[in-house]
Amino acid sequence: MKKRLLSLLLVFGMLSVCACGQQTDESLQPTEGSQADNASAEGEEQDFSDINEFEPDENGVYRIYTQKGLENMAAHPDGKFELLTDIDCGGTDWKPVGNSAEPFSGKIEGKGFVISNINIITGEDGYTGFFGVNSGSVISLKLKGVTIKCESGYCGAIAGKNEGTIDMCGAEGVMEISKTAVAGGLVGTQSAGTLSYSEAGVRIEAASPATVGLFGGELKNITVEYCTYYGNMNTIDGKFIETFAGDEENVNYVSCLKRDNSNSTEFLSPEAQEIRSIAEQRMRRMGTIEWSVSQNLTFLYPTSTSHNQYFVVGETYKGVPYTGKCSSLERFLYCFNEDGTLKDFVLSKPVGYDNYDMYMGVDCSGAVYWAWAGISPSTNFHWTQNMLPSNKEGCLPVGDYEGAMTLADSKEVYDLNSIQKMAECYALTHKGDAITTYYNDKTIGAHENHTRLLAEDPVILRDSNGEIDVEASYLICHEQGAGLVMNHNSSWMIDRKISLGNLLRNYYLPLTNKELQEGKIPECEISVDNDKTGKQYMTTGTVETNYRLVSVTIEIKDSNEKTVWEKTLFTPVDKFDTARSDYTARMTARSFNLAAFAAYIGEMQLDEGETYTYTLSAVPATGDTYILKEFTFVQ
Repeated sequence: MKKRLLSLLLVFGMLSVCACGQQTDESLQPTEGSQADNASAEGEEQDFSDINEFEPDENGVYRIYTQKGLENMAAHPDGKFELLTDIDCGGTDWKPVGNSAEPFSGKIEGKGFVISNINIITGEDGYTGFFGVNSGSVISLKLKGVTIKCESGYCGAIAGKNEGTIDMCGAEGVMEISKTAVAGGLVGTQSAGTLSYSEAGVRIEAASPATVGLFGGELKNITVEYCTYYGNMNTIDGKFIETFAGDEENVNYVSCLKRDNSNSTEFLSPEAQEIRSIAEQRMRRMGTIEWSVSQNLTFLYPTSTSHNQYFVVGETYKGVPYTGKCSSLERFLYCFNEDGTLKDFVLSKPVGYDNYDMYMGVDCSGAVYWAWAGISPSTNFHWTQNMLPSNKEGCLPVGDYEGAMTLADSKEVYDLNSIQKMAECYALTHKGDAITTYYNDKTIGAHENHTRLLAEDPVILRDSNGEIDVEASYLICHEQGAGLVMNHNSSWMIDRKISLGNLLRNYYLPLTNKELQEGKIPECEISVDNDKTGKQYMTTGTVETNYRLVSVTIEIKDSNEKTVWEKTLFTPVDKFDTARSDYTARMTARSFNLAAFAAYIGEMQLDEGETYTYTLSAVPATGDTYILKEFTFVQ
């Protein structure tokens, strides 16, 4: 009998952080948190009670800290304004400031603060945006959570029409454009003035015969400098909007970039999207689970002091510990009691590296292995070096970079391919894919090996010629082992933002596997090859599955359905000396001989003449529990 139960929920808390070989030249940018976010935190502590938003100060500047203060701009379109903090408009309607008869001709300094959750309604004279018509100066103004619906006229998140200055501004949100509207992420139309150093992250969904561009709907006779479109897909009748302007004439673009969304995961089948999310979430759970110890533990790594682990009572740790054992998250959780303390069997052994740390941790490649194992029966690799496609251990190249199937050194692969070629291969990756580097540069005595998993689709930014800007483009990754000094009580980094240029300089190769590539999850096949019943057959037979096998459990219940004996055994994880010297130490176990339970059966204390129920269950890497055999017997 085989019966599938609900997936086991992973216990303890979920949070963040990440990975293995540390890069010395890695330039990191925060995934979240901006000047405005920081300013907001400071602004919330300020007291504005002595500031009158509706009267200019001694310098003639209106200082704004509420939505009402923002609305006051309409009454003084030639005034000077300055934001003092972030302002959340709560989804209320916003009437554009300035129109063709009386444009906004003043100046507003946003100071990097964020105006959020604002619903911009259509301008009365056909110019729709935070500003209807701007002929003044809009500096460092950030809009987030903007919504605009526009059927006709000119629409832009910052301004429907700009004939003044828009500098260091940004907008994120959604536009729904239809009929004859002319729309852009920043401005609807502009034929004079300045548009520079600004970012558009507005998702535009348009229908013909609308005219739509990433920055502007209509741009003429101007220079656009250092502007970037980084948002999600923009479409018109379901087709990509890829031009900076829907209609342009005599426009000079200087160092402008646009995000390439042509390979978005959203274009994959729902099943393909699901399995990529499963892989990413499995990695995230491994790196964010919270735990603590019931006594101080110290584990010294035999070959590297940088890998030493120290766990202290009273501290909360995040993520499965860093080890070379490649054990599953389920195995890690099994070491804890329900109250979060460690089980006796963990603490009863002599203190040593092979006791706790090696028993239930993962390293960088092991983490990716277990993230993939739940959706990929073809996953077989054991170490970072085995992940190179040439080893044929289940990892496949993303893109057609030369040398992928023949070379076992990532630097040598790069020697055969240009940086743009490798960047184009990165542009083909999706959430759930992996990146790996393994090389030995004898010329400078450098050696590196490390593995990461993509938490999101890559952000690929191209210039006006279609070339990928590798320094502006980036990945968001999860990784184990980058914080081996236990910074923030974790050896993980979650949602780590890394420039493509950094990865290319360190010879990372983009990888996937058969299941991610095909977008299909094979059915889990699991069974025991002995279906005989009776007490004498409790430890007879072999459990087999096409996925990696995590654990097998025997449970004995009495006639009142009370569990009187239970034992869970996990697939083998070898000791340190074999784990580093024996290639088979981390073999993908797909079978388990029940004879391993024989040594524990004697622990059962059963009453003569009583009836008991025997249940054999197993957990493959999919995380589901399968009941494989069940019968009653009389003691």
